[in-house]
Amino acid sequence: KGREGEGPVSPDRKLMEQLDRQKAFYENILNKLPIDVAVFDSEHRYLFVNPGAISNADYRRYIIGKDDYEYAAYRNRDISVAHQRRAKFNEAKESGKEIRWEDTLQNPKGEMITHLRRMFPVHDDHGELSMVIGFGIDITDRKHMEEKQAALVTQLSTRNAQLTDFCSIVSHNLRAPLVNMSMLTDFI
Repeated sequence: KGREGEGPVSPDRKLMEQLDRQKAFYENILNKLPIDVAVFDSEHRYLFVNPGAISNADYRRYIIGKDDYEYAAYRNRDISVAHQRRAKFNEAKESGKEIRWEDTLQNPKGEMITHLRRMFPVHDDHGELSMVIGFGIDITDRKHMEEKQAALVTQLSTRNAQLTDFCSIVSHNLRAPLVNMSMLTDFI
């Protein structure tokens, strides 16, 4: 039965409402994920981008149906990022396998941000590429910790070498007087 004052709800309308609810449910999940998610068609045009990937809603609406070259021009960004992403897309498309890489870019504040990115090709029942799912997670903190760890390892290696040299020098410097004292006690 329909809403008050309306006739019965048709099966088609029920199905449409159910599909709308289902669509809203899945979009809500994708939009709340704490990672970047982008879905591309077989020609590397954006079909979907979540707020984790592009936080500005106007930019997200703009990019749908466009590629990275158009987005870079629109945002006055370096075209080399579009070249790199197209190369990764083509690699995933040609290999038919998931690819992974680290992507380091400057954010609007001028800070370098590193993401671990993946592209996963999806094929239809006939083996044709139907879409590519791209996703990434911010690993900037991990990269900073790795850099600090590498610096500490280098520093500790240098100090260890200095300590070894010091021990050799002390050992050499103590050995000569001890030999002299040993000879002196033998002589006495």
